[in-house]
Amino acid sequence: MGQKWRSIDEAIVSLRSEIEQSEHLPKGCWKKIKDIRESIDRAEEEKLFSRARILKLKQHLHPVYRLIIEKRRQEQEAYKKRVQELEAAVKEVTERSFASEQPDKVVLEKLKNLRLKLRELVDDKKLGIKEFRKFIVELRRVSENEERKFKAYREALEEKRRRWEQNEKELSESVESIKIGIEPNPENWQKLLYLREEIKNRYRRGDLGPQARRRLADLVNRLLDQERTLREAAQHEAAIQKKVKKETSRKRAASFKTRVNNISIGLAFSQNQWNELVSIQREVIKLKNEGGLLQEDFRDIMDQINEKLDTLRKLKGLTAGT
Repeated sequence: MGQKWRSIDEAIVSLRSEIEQSEHLPKGCWKKIKDIRESIDRAEEEKLFSRARILKLKQHLHPVYRLIIEKRRQEQEAYKKRVQELEAAVKEVTERSFASEQPDKVVLEKLKNLRLKLRELVDDKKLGIKEFRKFIVELRRVSENEERKFKAYREALEEKRRRWEQNEKELSESVESIKIGIEPNPENWQKLLYLREEIKNRYRRGDLGPQARRRLADLVNRLLDQERTLREAAQHEAAIQKKVKKETSRKRAASFKTRVNNISIGLAFSQNQWNELVSIQREVIKLKNEGGLLQEDFRDIMDQINEKLDTLRKLKGLTAGT
């Protein structure tokens, strides 16, 4: 009988040790404690042990009950906390996904990590199938939402690419239609200035890509530089021609002034002098109309000629009166 009692007591000690050393309740511990309890009850019914020994076995077994209950309580609290943490994580990723219409790579990464974590918990029997399915359904909803957003994002990118290509083609054709010659062309200059601003505006509106903008801007700027060089050369040439024209006009004016000054009017009217002054006047007017005299020089010469013609006219009047 002593051997039987020790075997029951050792079973109690072994079960308690197993429970204390295990992180979780060992599988089958409830069956073991039930079997031990039944063995004690049979021994008590059959009066195999003394009353004192039966009481001692029950006293040894009671703390094991408390230990199992405490372990079970701790496991339930840990499970509840684990489920709450998972609920919070799933809620967070769901809210982030539906808060914006822009696809979110962070959401995808969190989805991946949560799915892996759920499967690991299920495999380790740390999460029930019911909770697992609930979380998986919610994550699938988030995943579908992200797929929808990524699809819309890809379609928008494709539409933007087509729009960029179309605008680049239009602007390229406009730029290539401008031919720079050997003379400055004001129309080309205005077209290039317009295209430069149009490239900037389309880029700001999102109708033109950055690479196309740089390429087209460089092309327009090169053409503007070429046209600017022609304009500067033309301006320089015009300045030279203006200077030459001014000097030529002054020389011609000086020649006419000398001819007029050489006509010395006396005390009487002279028809020859009148004819000569009129002839010079006609030459001056003709030269002015041909662009050979500047307005300032023309006016000076005409004033000088008219002055002498007026003098002759007065002398003619005096002669006629005599």
